[in-house]
Amino acid sequence: MKKILVIILGIFLISCTEQVEQKHNILFISIDDLRPTMNSYNYDNETMITPYMDKLASEGVQFNNAFTNIAVCGASRASIMTGIRPSEKRFNDFSTRASVDAPNAIPLNQIFKENGYETISYG
Repeated sequence: MKKILVIILGIFLISCTEQVEQKHNILFISIDDLRPTMNSYNYDNETMITPYMDKLASEGVQFNNAFTNIAVCGASRASIMTGIRPSEKRFNDFSTRASVDAPNAIPLNQIFKENGYETISYG
């Protein structure tokens, strides 16, 4: 009986040492034409009241020194989602579509999906 108890206890202890790898939650927010005049950027703005964005920024990661490689919203989004720089032949105007300009590029949302994340796009 003692032998069986020791074996069961051993199996139980071995199974307890395996840890399930948890994925981090990722919330990627990309907003066109967002100026750095929000309070989360230490800009005292009484007309721009953004308590939820301020709270989110204080608890997460906020870009404080970011640049765009093209000043057109569609092209900039296509570039950041694919990691491909704009050029004279691709990603150069507001109606840019990554699926047209760079059909073989793997966009960021697809990489997340392939790694078991749920992705949602709205806007």
